Amino acid sequence: MLSAAAVLLLVGLAAPAPAAAASPSPSPASASASASASTSATATAARPSADGRIPWPGGPLSTVGKLIWEAGEGRLGLCSGAAVEAENGSVVVTAAHCARPRGEVGAAWFVPGYDRDWSSFREDGWRVRSVHVPAGWDPYGPMTEVMAHDYAFVTVEHKDGRSLQDTHGASRLRFAPVPEQGEVTALGYPAAGPHDGEVLHYCAGPVRVLGPGETSRAYRGGLLLKGCDMNEGSSGGPWLWDFGPDSGRAGTVIGVTSAGNGTGALLGRPFPEAARSLFDTAQRQDLSAVPRDRRRE
Repeated sequence: MLSAAAVLLLVGLAAPAPAAAASPSPSPASASASASASTSATATAARPSADGRIPWPGGPLSTVGKLIWEAGEGRLGLCSGAAVEAENGSVVVTAAHCARPRGEVGAAWFVPGYDRDWSSFREDGWRVRSVHVPAGWDPYGPMTEVMAHDYAFVTVEHKDGRSLQDTHGASRLRFAPVPEQGEVTALGYPAAGPHDGEVLHYCAGPVRVLGPGETSRAYRGGLLLKGCDMNEGSSGGPWLWDFGPDSGRAGTVIGVTSAGNGTGALLGRPFPEAARSLFDTAQRQDLSAVPRDRRRE
């Protein structure tokens, strides 16, 4: 059982809904920005805090990046994601509320190793071909019903005949159950103050799986990481095992950032066993055909 204070902390997660990252009131782990503001934003050096909430010490990672989509009226939706090993070498994991947010969504790109430069995300990014979210995800549904399904697989197109995985590498993917042992490293691009969304950040610590009696039904089965200030923009970022700045390994993704309460509690969503068939659909998609809107007449 969690302490009374911790229970109240988790109850706070139910207040903000994981709506479209481009909505006026974004969820604690998603973000939005206007194109004009984003291109003129100045990256600021983050100061290490007492609990270690600092930029990732190794700089940008080729397997982790930003998911950026056109949200209409000059706005861009912002989330995080990571490349995972797949048969077609072209699958990115993220949160469902990033892959299928509320409202109309235009073209989207995954930008691996993003670091302080908005000007060329279309050229540097890998254009999204398709998104794969669980049947239980509904961006307009009640949180009690949809939060357990806040994960997604995104398939991106090849570039110059090469896959994302061949070009930038990929992490392994692990499905639930997730053993509660060791430390997890959560990575993402938080964009709300004091962060600016331009630099990869992380939180690390022991992870636990929330069970009955510890939190509301919406968050049961989720992964809890305390003492983490990552906020809007970090949604969809990977939670990694067997990973560190000096390990030389891409690690194993055991979940993605789903929500936070703004006071240091971050919730990750693991991939249930039932997600295997959804992942198979994403990793077996034929990317040889050029989409109609990409063909040169």
